[in-house]
Amino acid sequence: ARGLSARARSTRGGGATHVAVLPRARGARVVLVSNFGGSVASFVERGAALRFASLLAVPARLGSRNFDASLGGLQAEPHPHMALPFGRGAVVPDLGADMVHYVSVGARGQLALIQRVQMARGDGPRHAALHAPSTRSTSSTSSPSPSPCSATARAAA
Repeated sequence: ARGLSARARSTRGGGATHVAVLPRARGARVVLVSNFGGSVASFVERGAALRFASLLAVPARLGSRNFDASLGGLQAEPHPHMALPFGRGAVVPDLGADMVHYVSVGARGQLALIQRVQMARGDGPRHAALHAPSTRSTSSTSSPSPSPCSATARAAA
């Protein structure tokens, strides 16, 4: 994390929530940063520095369509909460959009959306964990349940 703040100077989004380092499989190491302000940024290791590579913004409209005032303001807009490296990409639970995003990460750190999976209204997924043979999402307002993203994640791996 020290290298990220010292070298990249910005995560290119509001409120870095989580940093994940992808396994070095195809050249340079890629670092993903989930920004609570509605995006995921990637940085690529170049020597001793991290260089900005790509930004994937979650459209603000995705949060507002699920907004329920009784759940508080957290679901008024997208809030990617973490990035779990998986296959050639990452699973990104989004507290504000009640979604789990699956993104691919290219060799140069470029991010591309593969699929968005809508969770139940108010679930607010914050974390994901890999459990063979599926992926599970833990929501902030309900108990852990199998994620519909599991089949997608397995197929995309």
